[in-house]
Amino acid sequence: KMIEGPISASCPASILQMHPRVTVVLDEESAYLLTFKDHYKWIEKNKLDWQRY
Repeated sequence: KMIEGPISASCPASILQMHPRVTVVLDEESAYLLTFKDHYKWIEKNKLDWQRY
């Protein structure tokens, strides 16, 4: 819910979606449960050099 759900008081961590520099670290098992995992993998793979830091 924090990553893919709507921003909501029922999931206070969801407000982190609005932070411009947030980094989410997941293990493989947790990442597997994401609905848009293929999209996230594509974004990470195709980042420009200046976006990697």
